[in-house]
Amino acid sequence: MAAVYAAEHRNGHRVAIKFLLDHLRHDGDIHHLFSREAYVANQVGHPGAVPVLDDDVDDDGCPFLIMPLLEGETVHANWERANRRLPLGRVGPLMLEVLDILATAHENGIIHRDIKPDNLFLTTKGDVRVLDFGIARAAESSSCTITFTRPMMGTPAFMPPEQALGEHSAIGPHGDCWSAGATIFTLLSGELVHRIDTAHSVIAAAVRPARSLRELMPELPSPMARLVDKALAFDPTDRWPTGREMHDALHAALQESLGEPIEHATARMRTEISAHWSARDEDAVDTQPPAPRPCVVPADNPSGDTFVDPSLAMNAALNEVEINAQNVMTMVFTVFRLVPRIAYRILANHGLGTMRARCDEFLPDGRTWWPLATYLEVLWEIGQTVGPAKVSDIGRRVPDIAPLRKDTADIRHALGQIDVLYHLYHRKNGHLMFDPIAARMTEGIGHYGHHPHPFEKRMTMFCDNPYPCEFDRGLLLGFAARVEPLAFVQHDATAPCRKHGAPGCTYTITW
Repeated sequence: MAAVYAAEHRNGHRVAIKFLLDHLRHDGDIHHLFSREAYVANQVGHPGAVPVLDDDVDDDGCPFLIMPLLEGETVHANWERANRRLPLGRVGPLMLEVLDILATAHENGIIHRDIKPDNLFLTTKGDVRVLDFGIARAAESSSCTITFTRPMMGTPAFMPPEQALGEHSAIGPHGDCWSAGATIFTLLSGELVHRIDTAHSVIAAAVRPARSLRELMPELPSPMARLVDKALAFDPTDRWPTGREMHDALHAALQESLGEPIEHATARMRTEISAHWSARDEDAVDTQPPAPRPCVVPADNPSGDTFVDPSLAMNAALNEVEINAQNVMTMVFTVFRLVPRIAYRILANHGLGTMRARCDEFLPDGRTWWPLATYLEVLWEIGQTVGPAKVSDIGRRVPDIAPLRKDTADIRHALGQIDVLYHLYHRKNGHLMFDPIAARMTEGIGHYGHHPHPFEKRMTMFCDNPYPCEFDRGLLLGFAARVEPLAFVQHDATAPCRKHGAPGCTYTITW
């Protein structure tokens, strides 16, 4: 939802500046969530909650927050670096600090609602910080209460059942305890609470009781297994009621499980983390320092933030991006089902496979993923040889391979899902560009930005991705028609267009 940049004041003080991403600045709900983060975070009353030092709006009307510049990495990054398994001696002390921060927040009437490894930060000294209070709820302050029009706020893989079901009135401190339990589960086992394949199955799984951590880790000490099972109870009344109770229970479980005083494990965690960063600094002494990059808070999604390199050109990034080969063939062959030889020839022309001698069969080259740049060349040739209408038809087939959530009943919700689905079905450097575990979006292929018009049956979409205009028009119509069969998509001819060198195109959807 935001891009975070390191900055230095003229007095030498270094800070982080967090800007709302441009394609979200006109979304009223997101704008409100972003702006209120400053007020909620500063009410927590714990040094482990990252405060907001100031907030303002730039000359272009984009809101921003000024925050302390943290040096270190997220717990998610630390977990990835450890091959997705952290020892109990690291997870226990870390989560004790997290729960102490949550306990203070709960005592001050604040529920975080998005606890996950990507929102937990380990500084270079081993201190723990909780990030992103953007969707937190100040339970006792009506001035900080927001009515959500979106069906889901939070990160699916770490979301308690009541939150996944959209039962906002049932969300309380016990929901943060569920998310903390899910975080412990994942950090220790390397797996999510629920086995999932896509972002959609996360939501489906979240409304089922959690499996026991003992299923994956039979060697886990019983006190820890019982603690995580209680935190992940399906019924909120069966969980720890607040962060304070869960903190005290974790402290007791660790005393039985670690075989050493907790203070020793905490000190060792801090020493190991400090040593890691010290070694990195020593290795970098004789090297050219890297160009400044945004830092501090990861994850670009409706409830998180992302690393964004302002120097990254999309054309260069496309060389590292791929699209699933089977999905491409499904869309293209469906559109050309009556004249498949045309599709076979074009795909073969671009090295994606070969045609049989009689031109009645296509043999793909065996790769699971094809370069996005090559697929764009295929679409361009289809447009030149067959016509732009066929490119639009291929775009309309996208919902067949990237389906909407089953509970989608509103066209605004349908169009609002496109950007996440778009990134979920592309990958960069071997990793999906939307990580459903961390709900983190990788930049480099543009966006499908949406701007609803309240009280009107109309929505504006700004598409700054590398796909052809006709493809996007078909794609938008395909998703819109899933909910509103009579929806109409118009490419705004009065606005700048990619065909003429503009960064993106504007579309109006009516129904």
